Amino acid sequence: MKKRRWFLKTEKVPDKNNLLDLILEIRGIEDKKSFLNPEFSSIYSPFKFEGMTQAVLRIKEAIENKEKVGIYCDYDVDGITGGVLLYRNLTRMGIEPVIKIPNRLSEGYGLSISGLKELKEKGVKLIITVDCGIRAFEEVEWAKKHGIDLIITDHHVPSQALPKAFAIVNPHIKNYPFKFLSGVGVVFKLLMALYDIMEIDLKSLLWDLDLVALGTVADIVPLLSENRIFTSLGIKVLQKSRKLGIKALKKISGASEDIRTRDIAFILAPRLNAAGRIEDAGISFSLLISKKGKKAIEYAKELEKLNKMRQKEQERILNEVLSTIEKEGKHKDFLITVKGKDFHPGVIGIVASKIVEKFSRPCIVFTEEGDILRGSARSIRNVNIMEILDRVSDLILEYGGHKGAAGLKILKNKYEEFDEKINMFMSLMLKEEELEPEIEIDCIFPTFEWDRDLYEEVINKLEPFGEGNPKPVFLDRDVYVMGNIKLRKNEHLEFYVGKNGKFFRAFVPERKDIYEKIISGKTKLSIVYTPEIDYYSKRKNISLKIYDLDIEK
Repeated sequence: MKKRRWFLKTEKVPDKNNLLDLILEIRGIEDKKSFLNPEFSSIYSPFKFEGMTQAVLRIKEAIENKEKVGIYCDYDVDGITGGVLLYRNLTRMGIEPVIKIPNRLSEGYGLSISGLKELKEKGVKLIITVDCGIRAFEEVEWAKKHGIDLIITDHHVPSQALPKAFAIVNPHIKNYPFKFLSGVGVVFKLLMALYDIMEIDLKSLLWDLDLVALGTVADIVPLLSENRIFTSLGIKVLQKSRKLGIKALKKISGASEDIRTRDIAFILAPRLNAAGRIEDAGISFSLLISKKGKKAIEYAKELEKLNKMRQKEQERILNEVLSTIEKEGKHKDFLITVKGKDFHPGVIGIVASKIVEKFSRPCIVFTEEGDILRGSARSIRNVNIMEILDRVSDLILEYGGHKGAAGLKILKNKYEEFDEKINMFMSLMLKEEELEPEIEIDCIFPTFEWDRDLYEEVINKLEPFGEGNPKPVFLDRDVYVMGNIKLRKNEHLEFYVGKNGKFFRAFVPERKDIYEKIISGKTKLSIVYTPEIDYYSKRKNISLKIYDLDIEK
């Protein structure tokens, strides 16, 4: 009956008083106090970055000489929030930066010579990149040749050689203590150093941690160490943000006032991303710097419209991709590749993620652009997609990204060779069983122990949740189905479960297959679950999200 392998991290069965300690132990958290109480004082000095001093001294010089400064940022949420963060703070220091955000459809990811030319023609002498540039060798040389100083701030993994920019600020270079910052996180560290060297109080910068939380959660970087601190404090700022654009976005999207990481990941970020995917990321940038409430509402409404367009296009492409996978038997490939003629480039990454979820295999979805195939790759936990692409780099025109996601371009006539070669490498690196879907379970813990107090003592203290710190998952056996069995849309099941006289509303995604097999009061289950607050009930009771289950004999 199970859809996934169950991996139990420990055989220890805690009582309610030591559940939190056991979860922290399982996750390898040694400094429990710092983890449970993230404080800004635990942030590393920004001057631990290689190149930081050189970068901020150059920016200080530009501020003092009233130079024209350009900001060249990526079009996703991480890039946009990082660009807005830099723009707001440079503006406070008396500079009105010139913004360049490449168009995903016409220009593609990262620095381009045409984009640099745009900024040069506007009189820019210093360009600061956000979330891009670490592999832009040709573009950096062009800037140097034309008298432009380029400061690269990026969090992507560099190649062995580095571009010869004026300065590079990247956590992967040399000995920075935490390698997994987001692009906006790197910008925040740059600004910390700038504030320090300019002898300005950090208070105004801390009010911009809402932007850092947005970009960090959206970019799916591990919510550990500095990212946990940024996100934890940033969410508090986000809940009471003074920014008119964020207020408008929360209002139009219907986000909860009590914003958590789930609201960023599933409500705010998709809308901010929709502009860059479907039309122009400048809409999201304009929203976040907006100083007029009416204009902010207009931008937020436009993002709402674009997000609906994105959802519709995503559904169309996903259906076509699933049809191709079934027709061509690709679901058994070690890495699934699919191509289409009219797939929107801004949506193929999301579709690739959906395929990974469904088949538990890395996936690359390509869209045709003349003789070129533009692709978006997504991977699984134990496969570094950049390492895989490195193996077939002779067949790739250009590529870039990180462990879990990447973008690439190949020649259309090389598709079959690329597909065959990349699957060959995958088959040599992985065994078939390593591609079986798996669910990690923190520990065995009985459902009947849960109440609001325990939820606040354990679950709330572990937040914020995300990559690297997922919501805890538990196993319980001998749990009975106790009525109110309903089949919801999208094949989701809902019913009550009970054990030791305590009952909970339970939600089971995509398990239509067992709808007619479960009987109230008679069907006994083993369940893999996480407790949640049932916000639909007046009393905000505990409910259960069941990730997987077994019907016991």
